[in-house]
Amino acid sequence: MLIIFLTFLIIICVFGFFFLLVMRLLSGDEVKEATYFAGEQVKKMPTLKQLFNKFAEDPKSRQAQKFRIMSFAAFLFGGYILTTNIFFTFVFGIFGFFFPVILLKRAESKRLRLIDKQLSDGLVLISNSLRSGLSFAQAIEVIAQQGQVPLAEEFQTVTQELKLGISMEQALNNLSERLKKSKEMRIAMTAINIARETGGNMSEALTTLSETMRKRNEMQGKIDALTAQGKLSGVITALLPFVLSFFIYLVAPDLMGPMFTTIEGYAIIAVVLMMIGIGALIINKVVTIDI
Repeated sequence: MLIIFLTFLIIICVFGFFFLLVMRLLSGDEVKEATYFAGEQVKKMPTLKQLFNKFAEDPKSRQAQKFRIMSFAAFLFGGYILTTNIFFTFVFGIFGFFFPVILLKRAESKRLRLIDKQLSDGLVLISNSLRSGLSFAQAIEVIAQQGQVPLAEEFQTVTQELKLGISMEQALNNLSERLKKSKEMRIAMTAINIARETGGNMSEALTTLSETMRKRNEMQGKIDALTAQGKLSGVITALLPFVLSFFIYLVAPDLMGPMFTTIEGYAIIAVVLMMIGIGALIINKVVTIDI
């Protein structure tokens, strides 16, 4: 068992080293630094975080596609080192090609959840600023300067658009469009637009809305805590067949060989994947409660 563990550890190290090597070889773009040597500007290769940020800015750009190719090559090589099987190598490569998209979606989802949690406090800050006699534009600037990240970043964009001459209505619509997947932000922008158009007491409206959002967040937190066990069970159930198959393949490759070298084996894999996918969708539907 110790030999298997050490072998697995060595393979992971080789996989990580190859990933970094591929990044160095395939990345043609360079990031300039304000460092000079012998009268020439020194250039530094972009880091993984910089490449991922460029991928997040424009997933269809040349740099983004290069990042996906690097991920594909690294996972392809890692899959071959781990399994030495053409089928598994191809599966690893396909997963590597879509891996940056998965990371991007997770990062975006995490950021939106954080914004939703911060929005109630942000509305209170705007409401207090309005009560102190500031205009709505000045209140937006206050939250941009004193609010929490990443919510403050979005309102900083709004203040920059206002300074460029864009109307308040258009700037708020742009904010709502950027965060169109955030239900809380859509509700807040709708309430603000209605209050501005009808001339109502915006400060009071925002305070009431903030309190409602805070209660919704508390309720959602309780629901997430109650459904956490079901979500974890679903993840373990989905991953267990792959983990067991992988270790059985390492220990007894002859026993698992027909699964990846015959048509019957491929058919079984396809059925298993389909059943796991259906089960995961059902579990996710059961434990997802929208309030």
